[in-house]
Amino acid sequence: MFYNNDLLGLFMKNEINITKYSSPAQNNMNPGDPESEKPFIQQNQDSNSSISDNELFGLVLNNLCDGVALYEKGNLIFASPAYKKLLGFEDLSEFSTIEKFIARIHPDDIAEVRDKIEKANQQKVKYHKLQFRFIKKDGSWCWIENSTKREYNTAGENHRIFITSREITDMKKSEALLSKSEARFRALFSHNAIGIFTIDLNGNILEVNEMFCEISGYRPEEIVLKSAKLLADPNDDPFFEDITKNLKNCQLKIMAAEHRLKKKNGMKIWVEMHCSAIKDAADVIDSWIVSLQDVSWRKEAERALDENRQTLEAIVNNTTAIIYTKALDGRLTFANKAYEKTFNLTSREVIGKKETDITDKNEAEVFRANDLAVIKNRKPMIFEEHMYLNGELHTAVSVKVPIFDNDHEITGICGITTDITERKKAELQLLDLKEKLEMALSGGKMGIWEWFVESNQVNWYGSHATLFGIDDQEFGGTIDDVQNIVHPDDRNRGIETFNKTITLGIDFKNTYRVIWPDKSLHWLFSYGNLVRDKDGKPWKIVGITRDITSDKMMQDKMLNQNRELSELNSTKDKLFTIISHDLANPLNSLLGFAQLLDMSHRQNPAEDMGRYIGMILKSARAMADMLKTLGQWSRSQRGKIRITPKEIVPSVLVDTAYNLAYASAQAKQITLINNIPVEMFAFADEEMINTIIRNLIGNAIKFSFEGGEVIADYSIKDSNFILKIQDHGIGIEPDLLGKLFSISGSESLPGTAGEKGTGLGLLICKEFTEQNHGKIWAESSADKGTVFYLQIPGKPPPKKI
Repeated sequence: MFYNNDLLGLFMKNEINITKYSSPAQNNMNPGDPESEKPFIQQNQDSNSSISDNELFGLVLNNLCDGVALYEKGNLIFASPAYKKLLGFEDLSEFSTIEKFIARIHPDDIAEVRDKIEKANQQKVKYHKLQFRFIKKDGSWCWIENSTKREYNTAGENHRIFITSREITDMKKSEALLSKSEARFRALFSHNAIGIFTIDLNGNILEVNEMFCEISGYRPEEIVLKSAKLLADPNDDPFFEDITKNLKNCQLKIMAAEHRLKKKNGMKIWVEMHCSAIKDAADVIDSWIVSLQDVSWRKEAERALDENRQTLEAIVNNTTAIIYTKALDGRLTFANKAYEKTFNLTSREVIGKKETDITDKNEAEVFRANDLAVIKNRKPMIFEEHMYLNGELHTAVSVKVPIFDNDHEITGICGITTDITERKKAELQLLDLKEKLEMALSGGKMGIWEWFVESNQVNWYGSHATLFGIDDQEFGGTIDDVQNIVHPDDRNRGIETFNKTITLGIDFKNTYRVIWPDKSLHWLFSYGNLVRDKDGKPWKIVGITRDITSDKMMQDKMLNQNRELSELNSTKDKLFTIISHDLANPLNSLLGFAQLLDMSHRQNPAEDMGRYIGMILKSARAMADMLKTLGQWSRSQRGKIRITPKEIVPSVLVDTAYNLAYASAQAKQITLINNIPVEMFAFADEEMINTIIRNLIGNAIKFSFEGGEVIADYSIKDSNFILKIQDHGIGIEPDLLGKLFSISGSESLPGTAGEKGTGLGLLICKEFTEQNHGKIWAESSADKGTVFYLQIPGKPPPKKI
């Protein structure tokens, strides 16, 4: 920093004529000429010294490292060469005024510079300094420090300013680095994860960081300048007293130890402390820095480790398992109490020996082979080993673990052997019971299950193949897996029953169907009870499932038998009705006309003889037809009719039936139409089909209106011949249409002319149709007529080779 009052005084008190600053051209100087670098000083012509004061002063100014400038009334009247070099301009016309100079100051510093200049003028300050960044001609900037002397006239105005300038960029950089370094050190000190404090030679604490406060519980203002003895309990080792004593004698340069520290609240914790000396510029120790870490956790861990070691020793020596360690060559290095008890030897007797010295040679060779397998594989292994103890063969499970050193090299093995002889016996018994249970479950087609409420997990005990037709491993174990097997129509019922069991606590009962992989259906019945946890909440449902398919089949068979029996009873009643009513009527007529004929013959043999004979004949034929129909139906029910399928011509059978029914049709003026070509063939029993066609045509005539038509037509579908018999009569009510071919709908209705029937005709048609592998059905509309369809094979089936 240049600020020389003597030089300033010399400059001011010498009568030196200083010309105002002008450019080199104005002073007849060439730029770059060394003479032009000299200050513009006009020497005093009256000076008699060989080197006048002005020459001496000019010589000083020319060789100063700091720049010098003089401003008078705000205008530059003098500038030293160093000043021009400092500013980086050859032509100082750009600094001919104070304002021009200020315009080159860095924008971030101008406001501060102007403010300080304004205050200096207001306060009539003679000397002051300014530091700011200055922008050079090439655009770079540097830090400049100006030392200024101001002169004021009688009016108090700033008349003249003498400035010495020096570049302080390096100093500023050093200050910034120092500031950063100090800030980093302060941050490192204050925010370090380790507690840090400093003490003087008297043992008083000088400074603490945040972690120290957190560890000790003291705030800085509570502990700074206090004795470090506050951190120690008098009953403990006088650690801090020893430090203080050694500090005073400067005998302790570095120290590390673990000690108990007393916190502000009186609680004691273990800390690890490191003390280091701090020296002044003269390399003399003037204070100490102490770092400390809370190691209570480690002390606690060491204590716990010691307790665990004692516990482990107690476990090892009191467990029933045999525990031992061996060296790589197989020699025993440790044996617990169980080992001693098992082999009736003390540790001293077995340590250093191989198992060939202790047990049977063959057993020892197996043990050694297992040890070598662990050493080779470098990992724990489990073995089932056998040994004779007191003449009895024992089975044991041995867990053998490799022992590694710090370099991960195997130094031996550790073995834990547990005698499982009794457990093996129990397992065999349990296995036997399990096999018997599985046999019982499989034989009874049953399975035991647990259905857990929270997870919907299902544990199944028993054969899945017996109940679900799948292997055990195919069962996933969730309720969704069960639902996928259950028939879709039964799934919701199972879930509803499950929810009722959980919410109401009632027993779980559900009958449902399952679909086996072969698409067959099987019936199952599941029964279960709710099990609650210790808090009384529903935990699981435990139950048993049984296959009831055979029961269901038997039940369905019984239902079918009951249904057939009911139908047989109904048939029997129908037959009795027919015999008692429909058969009695023609018989009574026959008897009545026979009596009339007998009486007429006695009184007048020739009178009405022909008419009575015709009526008797008609009644006899009706009775014969009825008996024939009953016989056919009875034989079909008993399976006594022999079926002889062959190629038939439906058109011919229709014509034959028309011829037989001609008289009945003629009486009602009904037209009979046959649209079936003679080249159409079917394959069926001719007599049966003939009976069916006669019945259908007879019914069509019976229920047709007078003057109507009965039409026989056909169609072909899927190689089947379909015969169609259509009438234009009274039709059939919808509620009776579905009962036409059943015993319940076989009641005979009177025709349009009062015709009677047995009511068995359509039953016989259905029986004969099904025996010929066909189908029969009807379509009808009231008062519009009925169409009967008879579908039979259109050609014979292929012969088997």
